[in-house]
Amino acid sequence: MEYSDGDEWTAAKHVRLTDLCRSDHSKRLDKLLAYADDRQGDPDDIVLHVRQVIETHFRRSYTAYFPHNRNLGQMVWDIDHHVGTHPCDGVRDRMDALNSATCENHHGDDADVMPKKGVDPDELKVIVTDALELIGARRTAGAAVPVAASGAAPA
Repeated sequence: MEYSDGDEWTAAKHVRLTDLCRSDHSKRLDKLLAYADDRQGDPDDIVLHVRQVIETHFRRSYTAYFPHNRNLGQMVWDIDHHVGTHPCDGVRDRMDALNSATCENHHGDDADVMPKKGVDPDELKVIVTDALELIGARRTAGAAVPVAASGAAPA
């Protein structure tokens, strides 16, 4: 409902319930996809979404291995301390690289020194793309698309 001039009348607007009920994770994921595809969004904002999307994905996907409040650096630590038995062993190095690439940007500036320079948009595009591939939200470059036995793509 929206206020319009007059005697406090409002006007109803058509909205999609699915848009109103979308999770923060889904909204952040859309922002990452828009940045990767079209460079839409503020790089200083997007870099924060990278961490949040990765953390949420791994917390939800590996609930027995990562507590609900684990951050990305702690997740890498968890994997390191369960070498060979953690299901994320195979992606540990990628997680650590993304943690290192985004770590400085999510803590804010040191008030006693000059502010950090902004995020490099070209570097961020690589980081965002790697994060999307890591969580399975985007196919890796050169990944084959499944083809049905008839040779046509499955419907």
